Amino acid sequence: MRLLSLFCFVCLTVVLTVGCTSSPESEPSPSVTPSAQTPEMRQIAAVVKEIKVEILESQPTQLALQVQGEFQDGCDVPIRVEQNREDQQINIQLYRQLPENIACASVITEFEKEIRLDGQFASGTYTLDVNGEVETVTIQ
Repeated sequence: MRLLSLFCFVCLTVVLTVGCTSSPESEPSPSVTPSAQTPEMRQIAAVVKEIKVEILESQPTQLALQVQGEFQDGCDVPIRVEQNREDQQINIQLYRQLPENIACASVITEFEKEIRLDGQFASGTYTLDVNGEVETVTIQ
């Protein structure tokens, strides 16, 4: 019985040792390129219904927008905001970014978003374009 136990112990040790060591002839596993893992992304622009401009009581003057709109699908993804300003013209893009391979329910999803505009605003008239919906505001 003692000899059988010793034999089993030796066999188990050999199996574990051989199974846990790597052979020098093995090739490294191929790495996966990031592009194979990252799906192509698409931008879904918001349909803007209403813009309210608020002149904040601050020095220097700042502006905030209250935007109401909708998306033509039911995906629950954060809204991205991009601002571009050239002199008195401020262009704002509201969109969501979704992988190409994602399908969403075909329902209208409404949203409200407050956007604080970058920068400071001196006296003058400014044109604000949010996804094609245009408002003007005059600062005294």
